[in-house]
Amino acid sequence: MSKRKPTARQQQIIEAVEKNGSRGAAAAALNVSRGTINKILGRLSSRGVHVRTRQPKLPLEPFDLKIKKETISVCAIGDYHDCPGQDKSRIKWIARYIADTNPDLVVQIGDFADWNSLSKHEKPGTIGYADKPAFVDDLESAEEALSLFRKTLKDGPPCHITYGNHEERLERWDNDQPESKGLSFADRRDVLFKNYGWKSYAYGQWLFVNGVGFTHVPHNLMGREYGGKTVNTIANDAVFSIVFGHSHRKAEISAPKIGPAKSVEILNLGTAMPQGLVKYYAGKSMTGWAYGVWTLAIRNGHIVGHSYISMLDLEDRYGD
Repeated sequence: MSKRKPTARQQQIIEAVEKNGSRGAAAAALNVSRGTINKILGRLSSRGVHVRTRQPKLPLEPFDLKIKKETISVCAIGDYHDCPGQDKSRIKWIARYIADTNPDLVVQIGDFADWNSLSKHEKPGTIGYADKPAFVDDLESAEEALSLFRKTLKDGPPCHITYGNHEERLERWDNDQPESKGLSFADRRDVLFKNYGWKSYAYGQWLFVNGVGFTHVPHNLMGREYGGKTVNTIANDAVFSIVFGHSHRKAEISAPKIGPAKSVEILNLGTAMPQGLVKYYAGKSMTGWAYGVWTLAIRNGHIVGHSYISMLDLEDRYGD
């Protein structure tokens, strides 16, 4: 027996999910509730009509954000790495700093949370695996941090986050668990950030702010992350100014390019973790990690000025 064709409304839902890549994003695009989307897709599934709830891996289109101002100010926040049980005080300090400096926008460079509940580094049966938090604990911890940030800052500038490799753990988990279709962890993450006023971008996607590219970490010709002491390599390869994170090492360089007055600026933000914290996975390696946040001045595709405030100074100025 042939399948009954979807109605016009059902087809609209199907196309919205496939275009936007998730049920949550489709609900927002159509201005309907997530429950409506789930109900309609549930009916279709019972009739054998299945819908891709995540888009296949395709080249990510950059997002070009242009602000009509000659020089704009950006508060740039490095890898934050929230996790359950971690003190949240620094999110208040950062919010108070933003309120004090009044930038045009905020960009957090990704790895806002560890999402260790979905880490594949710990093998089943090990103590490390048993000690992993539950996903709901990771989600509640991230929400606590985002809620505290929003309560402290209240009506602040637009906030953007370029997802990091830790956020991508949720996509990988969803992809590896086809039996959980319709219960996407990545969707719940996206809705969480949206509810607290953050516009999010996929891992590897570029956010251009008046010509300066922001991403968690650039990728090389093989599609792999630039790692280690890479700021000079990135500067050599870059054709535009770049702000990134990932390695937790603060670094800044201006690289000349062929031609009169041609150059790019490359800036690694370091981290916004608690001062001196070194994650367990880096316990046996050199670190040189830096802890703080930046204010950048951007003009005509260049970083024309910047200031850095350490986590210690943030605590001294804005701590309770």
